[in-house]
Amino acid sequence: MSASSGLRRYGAGSVGQAGDFGHGGGGSGDLADADRGQPGGAGAMSSPAAAQALAYSPWVARTAVDRADRQLVTQLFEACGATDEIAEEPLLDHFTAMTGPVPGFVAFFAEAMINHATAQGIPPEIADRAIRQLFLASGQMLAEGASAAEHVQGMVDYAGTTAAGLEAMRASPLAELISAGLTAAAQKAREI
Repeated sequence: MSASSGLRRYGAGSVGQAGDFGHGGGGSGDLADADRGQPGGAGAMSSPAAAQALAYSPWVARTAVDRADRQLVTQLFEACGATDEIAEEPLLDHFTAMTGPVPGFVAFFAEAMINHATAQGIPPEIADRAIRQLFLASGQMLAEGASAAEHVQGMVDYAGTTAAGLEAMRASPLAELISAGLTAAAQKAREI
């Protein structure tokens, strides 16, 4: 399965896909396929952003994974972006939903903003460029310093135009709808 055709946990383990990385019981660092019942190893979830070293790739150690194996898996995923070892394998389904589909959900939000802009009379190419730049700048700013919640609260506290929009969004069911979408995606991840 190519990265562009979707993501599947416990697939081939290639860049941009989830996979199982195992030591084959001997610490050799070779890839192991969970469907063949290989012991040990690590389950992982990456994304197509790995090709640009921008992925977030959480992974979980299974039995018989020693310190050297953990370092190897961490180094592998650090080459693809950011990584964390997580404690429970079922959490990978949630990461498949949240961080696997790059740019998926973020692109959907950008599309909604572009559609709003064009409905206001902004030429489509300008709306597209503006929103792409907004998301690029936002991603850079979120990657450093303050948390997402702190950024939002800072804007609300400033009480400007963005605060008016954020307050309207907070009063709407938007957060619950986002959660429902992520829950549906995590459920699908469990099924495949």
